Amino acid sequence: MVWDRAGSQRALAQEMPEGIAAVWLLWVSPELTPVEQVWEGLRRKLVDRVFESLEALEVAVWKALREYGEHLNALISLTGYG
Repeated sequence: MVWDRAGSQRALAQEMPEGIAAVWLLWVSPELTPVEQVWEGLRRKLVDRVFESLEALEVAVWKALREYGEHLNALISLTGYG
């Protein structure tokens, strides 16, 4: 099983059934975890903004994510590394 070193995964890996081995991604391997590019794009859209409430933040996140759905070529470009 391939893991990306998230804290929750490290804990789960200790309880792996016999016969299943954990394979850890490198610490810095965005090309192996394409979604990192999506998170980076999301961060760029939300950085340096103050939200009046958690609900306002949620609305902004959903709006940014919807843009990926409306522009699939941009999403493919972000995650394709090509």
